[in-house]
Amino acid sequence: MKWTQEAIGKFNEEIGATPEGLIHHLEEELMELQQDAGTTLEIMECADMVILLKGYAHLRGFDLDKAVDDKMDINVEREWQNPDNDGVVRHRK
Repeated sequence: MKWTQEAIGKFNEEIGATPEGLIHHLEEELMELQQDAGTTLEIMECADMVILLKGYAHLRGFDLDKAVDDKMDINVEREWQNPDNDGVVRHRK
């Protein structure tokens, strides 16, 4: 990937982004994804969210790729419920 977490993070630093601002921006992008689901714009909204998450992780000082790997190692060992009425699948506690 050309745009690593570090490169995205440095870009965010240069433009003055803050972790709090990135969270608010993520909320906006999630609403756009909901509106654009099923259209050709959907993938760009997903990309926007990944970019914002990587920028957030950089500003907070953690490695998002490693965190995803660690979390997936946990998730594959969990027991999962059937989808609820909204299609959400949750793990058993």
